[in-house]
Amino acid sequence: MKYLLLAVSLIIVGCGPSHRIILDYNADEFVVTKIKHTQVKLFVDTCVDVLEFKVSFINEYHSKAEFDSIFAFQLMKELSKSLTVTKVDTNELRVIFSEQSYSDENIKRVKEIFEAASESYFIGIKKVYISNEIKEPAIPIYQAPMIVSTPKCPISYGGGFVGGGGQTEDCVVDIKTEIWSVKDRKKVSEFDAISQYPVTLPFAYGTALKSAVKLVISTLCNYIENNKIK
Repeated sequence: MKYLLLAVSLIIVGCGPSHRIILDYNADEFVVTKIKHTQVKLFVDTCVDVLEFKVSFINEYHSKAEFDSIFAFQLMKELSKSLTVTKVDTNELRVIFSEQSYSDENIKRVKEIFEAASESYFIGIKKVYISNEIKEPAIPIYQAPMIVSTPKCPISYGGGFVGGGGQTEDCVVDIKTEIWSVKDRKKVSEFDAISQYPVTLPFAYGTALKSAVKLVISTLCNYIENNKIK
């Protein structure tokens, strides 16, 4: 029996949802949990890039603009559990998170934004990628036969290889995020929050997509709340 349980556990691992944080930049001595219970302004202008799950994306969100609106609302709602989110901004902070040029005009605008801000931090969602990952069948694992004692003699049954099967597919959502300190007037963190959610039933691609979006939002917020990358 122990061989069977081991085989089943190995098959299940890697088939469920997963998530992680990948840090691209973190300022010295900055810990993301510092922003808990502070005032932040949230910028969402994702320019979502739908690389896979294109039909499901249209079915579930209809357009990129509608996705941005739904995504921003869901993220603000989740962030508000540990932060005070003053505004979901798509224009004012564009010069910081999207344009990022060193022209005199932009430098002046950035200075004015920081001077006028009442928040402690700006959080910017710069890009969302929706893609997939195809997983090959699990390697078959040998299951030893079970031995059962009978009045006449021990007998064995079962045994053989378990596992294998067809390919599986995950929906992968990657959101690129920056955090800026208003006091220091600089970027203090840049990271990717990534989620993977399996297509668990035939043709349930829309469910996998929406679940992956929900999971990646939860992953980002959990990182801010607890500084956990997995």
